Amino acid sequence: MYAVAKKGMWVLTAVAAVSILTGCTNWKKKYQGLNVEHQNLKGLYESTAQERAALAQQLAQEKALVDELQRQIAEGKKTPAQATGFEGFDTKFDAAAGTITVTLQDMILFDPGKADLWITAGTGHGDTETRGHGDPLQLVRAGQPLSYSEEAASAIFAGPEITVAIKLGLGDGQATVWTCDLSHDYVSINGHYRT
Repeated sequence: MYAVAKKGMWVLTAVAAVSILTGCTNWKKKYQGLNVEHQNLKGLYESTAQERAALAQQLAQEKALVDELQRQIAEGKKTPAQATGFEGFDTKFDAAAGTITVTLQDMILFDPGKADLWITAGTGHGDTETRGHGDPLQLVRAGQPLSYSEEAASAIFAGPEITVAIKLGLGDGQATVWTCDLSHDYVSINGHYRT
């Protein structure tokens, strides 16, 4: 019995030694992998901190501009239209809400009969109707709604990001506008404005 126990101890010791030595030979590789991951995370943290600092600086500059506009309006040196650059229009400046509302009465800025509209899953670059990552789905052509697949539209809107592309028929210029989901209250409040 003693011989069996002694032999078992030798086998257990051999297995433990192999396990420990094998682990010890891989420690350098494991350390290097962890070090690379640590450096990547450190770089990400530092770049994020720099971006936050740049955004904070930009926000401070824009707040100073808004404060100056408010001061000029309060002192009567400028009207809201003059302060915001929309002279000749019905302009409301609300610094607390961060809005400038300009009413353009009796002005048609584009011909709705020339407008085309597409939606595409994702975001990206390219021609107006081909931005995004999926196949574009055209909803409007020459100002007229088109028949389209509800399933295809629902699939596009189910994603985390979509591209809405609009051609107004005004020429070759283009602009990109980034936005996000709007809350019910935001839509309700702003639905009272004339657009």
